[in-house]
Amino acid sequence: MDTTPNPFRTQAASKSSPSLATVLVLSCLSAGCLLFGVVALIGAGIWAFSQTEIPQQLRSAEKIYGPESWSNRAEHFRAQVLDTDVRSQYAIHSFSEGLYEQLYDYEDFKSVEDALQRKLESAADPWVAFEYSNLIPALAELYLDRDPEAIRQTVTRWTNERPDSHFAWLIRGTVAKNYAWYWRGGGFANTVTEEGWENFYRYLEEATECLKRARALNPDDIESSVQLLAVLQHTDAHTPEFRRAFDDIVKRAPAHRMAYNIALASRYPKWGGSWPEVDRFLNLCRMKSREQGHPLLEFVIVDAYEQMQRYRPDYEDLYDRQS
Repeated sequence: MDTTPNPFRTQAASKSSPSLATVLVLSCLSAGCLLFGVVALIGAGIWAFSQTEIPQQLRSAEKIYGPESWSNRAEHFRAQVLDTDVRSQYAIHSFSEGLYEQLYDYEDFKSVEDALQRKLESAADPWVAFEYSNLIPALAELYLDRDPEAIRQTVTRWTNERPDSHFAWLIRGTVAKNYAWYWRGGGFANTVTEEGWENFYRYLEEATECLKRARALNPDDIESSVQLLAVLQHTDAHTPEFRRAFDDIVKRAPAHRMAYNIALASRYPKWGGSWPEVDRFLNLCRMKSREQGHPLLEFVIVDAYEQMQRYRPDYEDLYDRQS
């Protein structure tokens, strides 16, 4: 007989032990309760998220695809577009925040270039390309708590110290574009001062020169052309030059969301377009999205319908007819 003490035996164990069947039943019940709790917790989290973040997107999507859109497209739209966009935008914000400090607080130009280069080298993936595309304007942002002149001085030093860096000219050109709008303001044309108009065109011209230099230094980086398209939107949006520039970009990057958004903005009535032009452009986005099987262009459609909710006079009538 084995008389080795069993460290796991307790006084209670000396009493009648439960049968093996009882132990198995109790174990299954415990596991089932635990699984139910986890599932319930996840379900509650998804429900809470849907109540706060999703409804506006749901309403917008219904107006795009019709009232049955969520029985047909819920998984596709929610999983591939909304969730990935939230994660992507969060990553962009966190990543760009650190680079912004490196650039403007420490003027560590080499580190900023290295980080951008790593993103650019992985841009064959459409989502990485999307992140990189958003990093450029993020690094050129004119924040209220920073002196815009100091920002301009930093990017000028960058191009002076590293004149062969296309990143330096790309960011400097995008800063100049934003600085032009700093002078113009966001109001209607009749609210802009004479000095505002003068500086608006002056700095758009500077932006064009910088961005063209960036493109010449690295023609493979399409973001120089995209930022040039944004400049053209404010000066020549309804010209063959603008249409050619847009076509050239989407030939190289068929799902470039920012390029499509710039082209969409040029079609809004407030910028000299019309709602029928917007409708035709959205039909193009739908067709391209189906052809590519990629959800990025669906963001453009959602952006358009959110603008319609705010500014299109016949929007509710249009929705009633669609539904």
